[in-house]
Amino acid sequence: FYKNHWLNAYASYSFSPRKDFKQDDNYIHFFNQDNVSRKSVWESDFEKVTHSKAHQGNVILDFTLNEKNSLNFSTTAIVSPNKTFNNTVYGEIFDAQQQLDFVFNSASNLEYDTANLSFNLEHNVKLDEEGAQLSTLVHYINYNNERTQVLNTEYSLPSGTLLNTVNFFTDAKQDSNIFTGQTDFNKKLGEGNFEAGLKYSHINTESGLHFFNIENDVLEYVEANSDLFVYAESIFAGYINYAKKWGKWNISAGLRGEYTDVKGDSRSLGIINKQDYFDIFPAVSALYKINDDNVFEINYRRSIERPRFQSLNPFSYFITDNIMNMGNPNLVPTIKNKYLISYILKNKWTFEAY
Repeated sequence: FYKNHWLNAYASYSFSPRKDFKQDDNYIHFFNQDNVSRKSVWESDFEKVTHSKAHQGNVILDFTLNEKNSLNFSTTAIVSPNKTFNNTVYGEIFDAQQQLDFVFNSASNLEYDTANLSFNLEHNVKLDEEGAQLSTLVHYINYNNERTQVLNTEYSLPSGTLLNTVNFFTDAKQDSNIFTGQTDFNKKLGEGNFEAGLKYSHINTESGLHFFNIENDVLEYVEANSDLFVYAESIFAGYINYAKKWGKWNISAGLRGEYTDVKGDSRSLGIINKQDYFDIFPAVSALYKINDDNVFEINYRRSIERPRFQSLNPFSYFITDNIMNMGNPNLVPTIKNKYLISYILKNKWTFEAY
């Protein structure tokens, strides 16, 4: 850390070796087409050991340009090379009469290389002596992930006779770029505080997955299980808010508008998901302070929760050749309307109905 009359500088580096262990018991019941009679039961024991070595560096620079202007620059780099997942699964498969049909052993090894770089630049200017302020922020993130996976599964009779083997290899890459720009204005207006702002954000991510069967140690490319997913999202937003105190009342009201343009393109699946919409999100709250020991509050807020683009990615992460995690490119945002009434007693107990 370094400081003088015009500069505050801070830098740090950390190294975090880590090992994690996870164990799951899975019980899966399969039914016939009548959805009543049972077809089979799969019981499995899953264990995962994760090794990682993460490096993180931070730099923060605060510049005092003059009495009214200040500038802040910060950057963070997180690099996690050779993060490994070693998955093992032992499973037993029973028929409808609960008789053991066959067993399987599955081993899966994954290796991740991840890099996350972010850059942040913010300018603040004081507009008058009463505290009016204008701040402008630009933010950029680059996220890069490369993942390989080798999976081997052997199916055997209870006697130990080998029935079948499944071997495959996947090579996945993801590159994401996120840009955000915003400006915020804050000023005392009357006896209250007025805020307004504009924001723009753009996300562009490209993910590719190549799937190969392994036959006699030879890789065979499977186009049907491979894909390229391209996702782009732009959001234009603006807001205003006003808050004021009247005697024992604290009142605030605000309104935010957002226009969103989304396009998700899964090349091999032939699925293009387009969304564009405009919506408004009001927020109102009223707080009444009877005395220092009794405070009532009522508020309403409308908000939006968008799916993470990782959840939109249709690629598969295989636990076994029959159990996998995958995203859904057709996910849409959730709109929430929250109504809240609360009572605070002696700054210690809070009771809420919402």
